[in-house]
Amino acid sequence: MNQLVQATEQFDSWLKANPVLAGIFLVWVMTWKGLALWKAAKKNQIPWFVAILIINIGGILEILYFFIFSEKKFGKKKEIFNEENKKIDSQ
Repeated sequence: MNQLVQATEQFDSWLKANPVLAGIFLVWVMTWKGLALWKAAKKNQIPWFVAILIINIGGILEILYFFIFSEKKFGKKKEIFNEENKKIDSQ
């Protein structure tokens, strides 16, 4: 527990000594988090939305999702049927 208190105090003193850097980092993280959350919601990817919302690792997960994982196709293939309910194709 003592190490946690020391780490918290060190972080607090760093924030006080570098408010501009802390502000830049905050804008960086919030920008990527917002973009990734928007894209996950738009694609109806609920597990990714929840993970991005909860996990905070400095924008890394958000950037990976935005550029890599959001473009991959997950889940079942969609089947296309014609008017007589005959299977035409899978996508």
